Amino acid sequence: MKKITFALLTSLLVISACSQPVEVEENVITETEEQPEQDLMLQNRIVLTNVSADPAEGSGFYGTMEDETRLFASFDVVDPGEDFFYEGWLVCEGKPYTTNALTLNEGKYENIFVSTEVPTNCQKYVLTIEPDDNDPAPADHVMDGVFEGVAHTEVSLDWNDERFTQ
Repeated sequence: MKKITFALLTSLLVISACSQPVEVEENVITETEEQPEQDLMLQNRIVLTNVSADPAEGSGFYGTMEDETRLFASFDVVDPGEDFFYEGWLVCEGKPYTTNALTLNEGKYENIFVSTEVPTNCQKYVLTIEPDDNDPAPADHVMDGVFEGVAHTEVSLDWNDERFTQ
């Protein structure tokens, strides 16, 4: 299975790019095999609020690059149960756009999304829990998020990773 490296730079944590595995705080997943990487500036941190009765925490980043909408979000949420799944949504000009079902990776649910089909001027992120009923409309909200600009947030990603090309 291919691995992916995330380096989230904030005013408190600065990581220089290198080809060797680096161990730092939770914000970095280290990789053991070299992969081609592409740097991406994500201009906005997603400030998330739990709007459900269940415990939920998450963090993420959203940005645009060359007419592409890109998003990375990670969540600590309860198991959705049989016949349910988590789905992410961007709200752009009042209209919801799916960022697809979340995947479980090393104990966290992740939403990794790249699209040229979604407008680049989104205002909100929503995490929902969905029944597996083929209804494309958003269901019950778990977390709502607004975007907050940040000065330096860089994510190094292997865009050939199977999670991006499904």
